[in-house]
Amino acid sequence: MKKNQQGSILLAALVFIVVFGLGAAGYFVYQSNAKSDGKSTSTVSSSTSKTTKCDTNKCFQEKFIKCEPASLSQNGITSQGGKSYYEIISGDTGNCRMLYKTDKDNLDLICTYQETNTYNTGEDNEFELAAAKNENEIGFGKETNCTGPKVEKLKQMKPVTNGN
Repeated sequence: MKKNQQGSILLAALVFIVVFGLGAAGYFVYQSNAKSDGKSTSTVSSSTSKTTKCDTNKCFQEKFIKCEPASLSQNGITSQGGKSYYEIISGDTGNCRMLYKTDKDNLDLICTYQETNTYNTGEDNEFELAAAKNENEIGFGKETNCTGPKVEKLKQMKPVTNGN
């Protein structure tokens, strides 16, 4: 009877070790996958790396030139004094996708920029100029590499022109 009792104890211990081991392995696999998701806080799905939150134009300009995921919020940039939001959401220096919106209408404008590595790295914030240029061109009915709800709104607006 002792031999049968020892076998039961060994079998129960073996089952416990196997169940515990599988549970621990599952937990570590789950944690590893959760950490490698690279989720961004953006409103648009970003690439697999984490989005850098820039506090300065210089930081964002450097990320724009390299087309690395980044975001920037600014106060008082628009002519109406509102807040602007920029986010590099995907791509590479050959085809870089950037989201732009203002708190005035809160509509996304997503544009693709070619060869961002050729943009100026100096004082000029070319990401701002590029976004403004696209907005202006859409308003005048020109084709751009932009999509999003703001495109339709800009197409419906009548451009303000100088009466000369």
